[in-house]
Amino acid sequence: MHIFVQDLTITSRAEDGCVTYIFLESHEQRNRFFLYMSWRDEEAFNRYSEIPLVRAFDSGIAKELLIEPYILDTWKSLG
Repeated sequence: MHIFVQDLTITSRAEDGCVTYIFLESHEQRNRFFLYMSWRDEEAFNRYSEIPLVRAFDSGIAKELLIEPYILDTWKSLG
C-alpha cells in the first residue's frame, strides 16, 4: 500500500493544476488515511481523475483496502 501511495502522491503532485496534495496515515490508528488535495479548477481535477493510477485506486484498490467507504467532499474558495 505504501509504495502505491508514494507513486500516487508523486504522480498527483506533478499533474498540471495540482495546488496541494497531502496523503497522511494516522499514528494512532494504523491504516487510517486522510487525503487532502486542492486543484486550480474543476477542469484540472477532472483531468486528474482520469489518469490510470487514480482510476485504479478508485475502482479497485480503495475498495479492497478500505473498511469504510471513503468520503469525497468538494469545497470552494471564499477568498
